[in-house]
Amino acid sequence: MSYVKSKILGRNSPLSFLERVKIECLSRNSALSCSMIADQLGRSKNCIVTEFRRGGERDKYTAKKGQKYADDQQVIRKKKILEETKKREYVNPWQKKVENVEDRVSNLEMHLEILFDTIKSLKGFYG
Repeated sequence: MSYVKSKILGRNSPLSFLERVKIECLSRNSALSCSMIADQLGRSKNCIVTEFRRGGERDKYTAKKGQKYADDQQVIRKKKILEETKKREYVNPWQKKVENVEDRVSNLEMHLEILFDTIKSLKGFYG
């Protein structure tokens, strides 16, 4: 069952609240080890151990604490991503070119004036 569940949910899918409730119920039975709980849920032993660490000790674990911790972490991750994207202000390369058009036109006008003056001086020299 664990193989099928891992294929359906994906390798590192987050625990659902229902799975956390199951962990809470199974953790009350002191005869079950973390490995046995993991086998029943189709998760890794490390997943269960981490969940106990997040939601309180094994004896005091509650699904609500575990879910609250997971929700808080998700909010923190989303805020962090949002801040990172704001730091990297996207600059459209076409917009940058449009802003520089006036400078480029004035620069071309200056070059044209220099060319005309050079041509006039050459005509006077050769002509």
